[in-house]
Amino acid sequence: MDSRLETSYLIYHLHFFFNLEELPEVNKIHGKVTNQLSHIAKIFPLLLRPAGPLPKPMFMLEFSEDVIQKIIFFFKEYQESYSIFIHPELDDELLAHTYHSIWLGKQIQLRLEYLI
Repeated sequence: MDSRLETSYLIYHLHFFFNLEELPEVNKIHGKVTNQLSHIAKIFPLLLRPAGPLPKPMFMLEFSEDVIQKIIFFFKEYQESYSIFIHPELDDELLAHTYHSIWLGKQIQLRLEYLI
C-alpha cells in the first residue's frame, strides 16, 4: 500500500549534493543519516551522477511533512560545507523545485528545463 494514502501529510524530498572527491566523507555522512533517520525517512543510495533537474551527485531522503523540522535540524550541521535542497512532492514539479523549496547551505543552479 502506498504510504502517501495513509496520511494527509505532504511528502518531501531532501537532496544532499556533493562532489565526487568528497565521497569518503559523504559515505560517512550517509551512514550517519541511515543510522539516525531511517526510522522517520526513507534513505536512498548515493547517486554518483547528475539526474534530471539535479546537477550534481547526491543522495536523497523521502519523508512526510510532520518530521520536516527534525530533518532540517539534523542537516543544519552540514550546511556550511554542502548544498542541501528540500522540496515537496507536488503535481507541478517546477513549482515544487522553485517556489516551494528550501535550501540549506549554498544554493546551486538546478536544471529546471527538465521540469518544463
